[in-house]
Amino acid sequence: MQTKLYIQDINQILNKKTYLSTYSFFSDYEETTGKPKDNLIYLDYSKFDEVILYFFNRLVDYLKGTGNYTNIQRHRDFEKCVEDFFVATAISSGNLSQSLKDKYSDIYIINNSEFNNLIEEIKNIKFFFKDKYINLYDSIRNKLGEKLQQENEIFLCPYCQRNYVNVIQENSITIKPDLDHFYPKAKYPFLAITLENLIPSCQVCNSRLKKEIDFYKIKHLHPLKPTENIFKKLDFLYLGNKNIYIKDKSTLSDKEKQYLKTFRIEEIYSSHIEILDDILEKNKKYNYVKKHHILKTCPSMSMRTIKELVFHEYINIDDKKVPMSSLRKSLFKQIVN
Repeated sequence: MQTKLYIQDINQILNKKTYLSTYSFFSDYEETTGKPKDNLIYLDYSKFDEVILYFFNRLVDYLKGTGNYTNIQRHRDFEKCVEDFFVATAISSGNLSQSLKDKYSDIYIINNSEFNNLIEEIKNIKFFFKDKYINLYDSIRNKLGEKLQQENEIFLCPYCQRNYVNVIQENSITIKPDLDHFYPKAKYPFLAITLENLIPSCQVCNSRLKKEIDFYKIKHLHPLKPTENIFKKLDFLYLGNKNIYIKDKSTLSDKEKQYLKTFRIEEIYSSHIEILDDILEKNKKYNYVKKHHILKTCPSMSMRTIKELVFHEYINIDDKKVPMSSLRKSLFKQIVN
């Protein structure tokens, strides 16, 4: 994503906000005023994990430095407990599941008062970052969501390449695509305004398939990174019974396989038999005999010209704008070429 296009717009949004305070442990990514630094907003996707590790390491140091957890902080799972509690604290209610509390019952036994205070303090810290960054995200989404989609020429959902994510403006009605957080904002609110963490997407991928899957813990391809665009790599084939499938799935990496599983790419693509039927029908109508008849009737035409006329939408595919272009090209290559 061309994130540098929005420096002036982002600065205007940030400069209109008032930041009352900040937590010192996150000072590498925030000004003393609490304003997010550029190195967080324009953070490259490859550095996401590094920032998350930094956040939790510094958070643990901060909590230990308060002197409020002198007994439980010596437990070997204290650091993991802090991370799990922060990630799992409900961003709406601040609740934490009893099952997660029970997971760390041996820490609770050491000092239940410190344990309960830890839960409360982590909730307050998460709400602090939630109130700051998700409010900022709302402003960025409302003011820049359309620009992010249009200026980066994102016309199809990057996750599935099947559904359109156009911005439609008609009179007072505006229809915008979802602006999904690649790493969930409910778990990592401090990445809520990092531009490379924002993916214009369709509702099927965002709300029904991806949901709140933690891509930090379960690695997935980043669909806006050219080197991680799996659709440039996939090859689809079909059997005589019109069963469409992905070729050589066993050769894919674990991250690629996980991506296909999460977004149900093979299942969804294989349901679009109409594309296969269209290619088969055209190939049948314009078979060898028919093409040679046209050549005799119109001697100025070539075989290549006929082919381009009949299969224009498959030969001249704009990958950015034509849904499921990888499927179309694969089936065309198998049937016609």
